[in-house]
Amino acid sequence: MNFVTIDFETANSSRASICSIGLAKYENGKLVQTLETFINPEDEFDYYNIEIHGITEEMVKDAPTFIDYYPLLSDFIEHHTVLAHYAAFDMSVLRHACNKYSLDYPLFKYSCTYQLSKKLLPNELNYKLNSLAAKYQYEFTHHDALEDAKACGHVLLKLFEETNTNSFIDLLSLADLSLGEHFSDRYRPSQTKFYKSSRMDITTTVTEFNQNHVLFNKTVTFTGTLKSMVRKEAAQKVVDLGGIYGNGVTKNTAFLVVGDYDLTQFGAGFLSSKMKKASQLKEQGQNIEIVGEQEFLKML
Repeated sequence: MNFVTIDFETANSSRASICSIGLAKYENGKLVQTLETFINPEDEFDYYNIEIHGITEEMVKDAPTFIDYYPLLSDFIEHHTVLAHYAAFDMSVLRHACNKYSLDYPLFKYSCTYQLSKKLLPNELNYKLNSLAAKYQYEFTHHDALEDAKACGHVLLKLFEETNTNSFIDLLSLADLSLGEHFSDRYRPSQTKFYKSSRMDITTTVTEFNQNHVLFNKTVTFTGTLKSMVRKEAAQKVVDLGGIYGNGVTKNTAFLVVGDYDLTQFGAGFLSSKMKKASQLKEQGQNIEIVGEQEFLKML
């Protein structure tokens, strides 16, 4: 029950462009310390990112750079178990920022509340952080780094509570997941050799995949308009991670990715044919999740 949760916000599509960090430390299941800061990414801000988190270049101009803040960050997380929601994204951000400044990676083990929730709460409509927080009646400001880190911690504590466990060994065993680990110059996910091809000539030459990646061996279908990339590029990213690109919603579909504008309309009651089919399959007991573009990007 001792762990640290972490969240990063970025200035643009580069995973090295950290502009905000939130950290929360828990001991015996209790929140005991937090850290938060803006970071000057020494990079440009994209309008798309600003729309998500509200952080601008003007707000971070006097903030520390990542290399300035790194000693405090590494001291806070080293030799702890670190959790993030969509940890694949946050751990990648951390590594890219360390690489940018030629810094050793901090030493810690890590896991993901998204993956844990998927395994331990199989009947949820989706596993976005705000959806899980709402399930547990936890109010927070989404896309604020510290608020997200604390919400991640709250979700984890609820998973301990619901599974009647109080150790990561027991919780991970129930979820059939292993801890990842960061070393000074590398990291260790669970990997397997696998070759995956897909429909519509979307193939990959990648031969090693992270078997614990949320998209590994999962069929992903898209609907609506993506802002960050064209659909073929998104499909390629899925296949390069060991996933399967699907044209339509079927009994094999694990994720339906909806363009953010269309997802807003979905919330207002509008359903595309793919959304209708996904909702029907969900009602019939299929483990299918409807996610927005931002959630999809964090999975990559």
